[in-house]
Amino acid sequence: HASKKDVDSVQEFVEGLSKQLRETKFRKMPVFPTHVIPPKPSLRHMRALVTRLRQRVYAPSGEVAFLVASNKAMCLDGPTLYIRKALKKLAGSPLKFGWTGSNVAIRKGECKNNGFRNPAPDSHDAKQCYKQATVWVPPSLALYNTFTNTM
Repeated sequence: HASKKDVDSVQEFVEGLSKQLRETKFRKMPVFPTHVIPPKPSLRHMRALVTRLRQRVYAPSGEVAFLVASNKAMCLDGPTLYIRKALKKLAGSPLKFGWTGSNVAIRKGECKNNGFRNPAPDSHDAKQCYKQATVWVPPSLALYNTFTNTM
């Protein structure tokens, strides 16, 4: 038989283990992260970042941009922000295949300075859809009427 001293030491050991298990199992995570936190950026740095972001998102009001269809059948130009919205609308429409691809991009400038010398006729469908944009067509399509599908 075990002595009273041995029984007491075993009970003390079991209680110690159970206390340690409870503390380990229910221990809370540290309040502060243990990884290194980088220093806060300066106000000057943050202002510079915001300025660069605004320049990307909001074009200056007088800036004009143009967009050429992938098959070069027409060109839209107008305020940069409007042309961005027009491309997004076109990319989500049934006409998306004419406005996607590596050669379709919004560029600064006007269509008339980039190979499109003829404004589209008033009957052109794109003129009805994109009222803030100017629609230009190449010389080969200058007389084409999209409403009647005739030259």
